[in-house]
Amino acid sequence: MRHRLLITTSLIGICGFFINLSCCDDCPTCPGDIEPPPLGNYRIYVLDGWNGFMMSIDTPADTVVDSIRLDYNGYGIFATPDGEKLLVTKTGESSMSIYDASDLSYIGSSPRYGDYFFDGGDNYGICTSFPDEKTYFIDPVSLMPIDSIEQWGYYSFLDTVINVFFIAGESAFYRIDCVNHELIDSIRIPERSTSEIAYNRCTNDLYFFESDLYWSYFHQYSIDAGAIVQTTYITKGGGGIAISPDCSLLYITESGNGMLAYVPSGNIMVFNTKSHLMKLTIPNFNFTTQVWVAPFMGEIILTPDDRRAYIGAGVSSGGGVPLEIVDLQENEIIKTIDPYLGFDATSIVLAPVPNM
Repeated sequence: MRHRLLITTSLIGICGFFINLSCCDDCPTCPGDIEPPPLGNYRIYVLDGWNGFMMSIDTPADTVVDSIRLDYNGYGIFATPDGEKLLVTKTGESSMSIYDASDLSYIGSSPRYGDYFFDGGDNYGICTSFPDEKTYFIDPVSLMPIDSIEQWGYYSFLDTVINVFFIAGESAFYRIDCVNHELIDSIRIPERSTSEIAYNRCTNDLYFFESDLYWSYFHQYSIDAGAIVQTTYITKGGGGIAISPDCSLLYITESGNGMLAYVPSGNIMVFNTKSHLMKLTIPNFNFTTQVWVAPFMGEIILTPDDRRAYIGAGVSSGGGVPLEIVDLQENEIIKTIDPYLGFDATSIVLAPVPNM
């Protein structure tokens, strides 16, 4: 009986092996052999605020297609949702310079100096204006204000799916209804945001940095639990935050402070958003390709196809940090764009390819 059972088991195993081979020969894809999404075509615009330089990069070729020199310094670059206009902070005059994205030609200016956010699907824009400390709702085409509210803060985040705008205030996060242009509520937290913030609508979590005299912290705050559920100690300074399109992964960078010699690890940290635990780290070097980038990283942008991450310089890098390109399938740096000595990717923005 035992001998028969062994023979039967062996036959089943052999049949299963050949069935699996047959599947791989005949089926378009074998089980577990999932093809990554195709690379999308976008534009990445980079501002070097230290040296007065702006460039346009085509993706996925990741090549510079245009560039101009600026006669001023700035800290931020923003793109309208149609991909046709760029707004750059003109620090000396506290105004915004406006450029045609197709050829980087200058087309005008705006007095509303600050950070800009756009929702192309619902056709609205938001400007957190620094001089008068107001938040304006603006027309995304004319860039003219439609309405304003008094809530304001240096760090903000727009969720274009639920149309809620988050502002980090002195002692709370404000939630703003982008449809009705009014305050929804405020979320009081035990710590104070001192750098970039982000919100995950799938887990109802807020993410933000906090610094004290000697250390910095990255907090994951559960709105449902009303508490910080995970804290990660980082080098003193801020960083960048990005959430994957399916909300499952959280990416953060450490900016450190190059001018005060606070040198961060250079790792891009990747967290599971459900467990709040670190899943992996992506180092700032690639032994195979010999690509290396200075560790003072800042803003991080993920492409909608979830194939690439583009990373700029930290706000206190001190200069000399190129644009870093990361393959999110392989989780490794594949390229840097560094057009001249001392180039610094101060601010970056992703936009549709403009009409030429």
